[in-house]
Order: sequence, then structure tokens, then C-alpha cells
Amino acid sequence: MNSIIQVPAAGETFAPPVESTAEKLAAQSDGGIHKILQFSIGSFSVADLVQILVTLLVVHLLLKYLVASVRVALGKTALDKGIVGFVVSTLKGLIYISGLTVILEAFGIPATQLVAVIGILGLAISLSIQNFMTNVMSGITILVAKPYQVGDFVEAEGSSGEVKSIGLLYTELLSIEQKVHFIPNSLMASKRLINYSKNNTRKMDCTISISYENNLELAKSIILHILQKDLRVYKNPEPLVRLKAFGSSSIDLVVRAVVDTGLYMDVLYDFNEALFGEFNKAGISFAYPHMDVTMVGERRNSLESLEEK
Repeated sequence: MNSIIQVPAAGETFAPPVESTAEKLAAQSDGGIHKILQFSIGSFSVADLVQILVTLLVVHLLLKYLVASVRVALGKTALDKGIVGFVVSTLKGLIYISGLTVILEAFGIPATQLVAVIGILGLAISLSIQNFMTNVMSGITILVAKPYQVGDFVEAEGSSGEVKSIGLLYTELLSIEQKVHFIPNSLMASKRLINYSKNNTRKMDCTISISYENNLELAKSIILHILQKDLRVYKNPEPLVRLKAFGSSSIDLVVRAVVDTGLYMDVLYDFNEALFGEFNKAGISFAYPHMDVTMVGERRNSLESLEEK
């Protein structure tokens, strides 16, 4: 039998057919398996199908066992939870990209051509995902600079809550109302942010307004007594109760006390409830906006009656 050798025409280059990994392995096996794997419908062979199925199985096993093992191993180190989550997310992305490359090879698209296409489209893709990359880089900045960590209570962009996770794109906050807020990392890294958990202690700073008719010293002593008998309030520095300002219809007292950060809300709520009860017992009234009005006619009659006397 005469063999036919295909010779490329002038000016053309000869491109050998792309052979998948499964086809290469099939060529080395016995004749029966080789014939089965070479069976094809169009340009898609059984060997290509086997390669895709094996790739999907390997990707599944890597995601299930390798990623879990890495997460457990990093969790035992001193690394921040946000960094652990970032590494795990990156590893998942690499596994998906590797699996996609092998599957595309089964469809006759070599990895070298895939890399070349990605390189050509890189500029266009980078422009279209500019916000995406900004959030990714901001996430890396947050993990390195650590303005906040998982478990901190923060306030940013009009939202406040406990940081549940720091992802590639978003930071997840769980508010006191159990609402989940997703804030882009670019905003968390560039805008004003308050981290209430950065220090172990927090100063309770509030203003109490009482009426001018009340006894100022009595009101101050009641407030101090409530704070001093609360064992959760630090005695050093001592609680502070001072006259802050003279309002249009109230005397404003500033109250400051240092407590543990985790106990701040409990101490504040208990203080408000105790203060309301003690002020009622002592006959001290809280101030509220009001206006005293004197009628002109009534004032003239009052002056005339005083003159007659």
C-alpha cells in the first residue's frame, strides 16, 4: 500500500493535528482499547470524553480534599482568618483554571494557544474588570495592613457590624439586627473606617440633660453612684461626671467611664435603665425641648396689681 504524504503548498506551513493526552496514552495501549478510544463523532473522540471526565473527577477531588487540607493546616497557624480565606480562594481559582485548560485541550485547543489568546485579550479584559482588580488589590492591602480582622466590630460606609469574612471582592459584615452587609474592599480600604475592637477597652461617653429646677449636685452623685457600684466599670481611670454646658432648656452633664470593649453595649443599656429609675425616685426630671410663653395682657394686669399693693 502506497503511503500518501501531504506536502504544504508554497507559502503555507504544515500544522500537525492536535492530539489530546488521552489519545497519546491510547496509542501506547493494546489494540482493542486503542480502537475504542479512537472512535469519534466528527472531531470529538471517546478519548476526549474520557479526558474530560477524568479531569472533572480530579478537579472535584482536589477541591474536596486538597483545599480542605490546606484550610485546616493554615487554620492551625497564627495567620489571620482573612489571609487563610484569601489563600484558599486563590487555590480554588488555580484548580479551576488548570481543569479548564485540560478540558479545552480535549476539544482541540492547545494550552499554548489558550495562553496566547489570553495574552492578546489581556488589555481589553483588564479595562473591563478594572473595578474587579481594584477590589482584589484592596483586599490584599487590607489583609497586609490589617486595619480590621475577622471578628472585629467596625463601622464603614453607613453600616456597622462584626466582620464575618474578608473575601477577594467584598468584606462581609453582620449587623446587630442580623443583617448581612457586603461592602466592596475598595471602599473599606480607602474610606473612613471605625474599628471599635482595635482596643481592649472603650470609653462610654454620653450626655445627660436635666431641667434647671433640679439639684445639680444630687444628680451628679446619683450618676457616680450607679457607675461606681457597677463592677464592669473601670475604677482607674475613675468615672467622670461634669457640667458640660448650659442649654436653652437644660443643664447638660457629660458622663464618661471606661469598660471592656465586649461589654460596652451591656453596660450602657444597664446604666440608662438604672439612671431612669434612680432619677424618678429622687424627683429629678430629664430635660426636653420646651418654651415658656407669657401673655402680654396677663403680664400688664400682674404689674398693675403689684402697683396697687
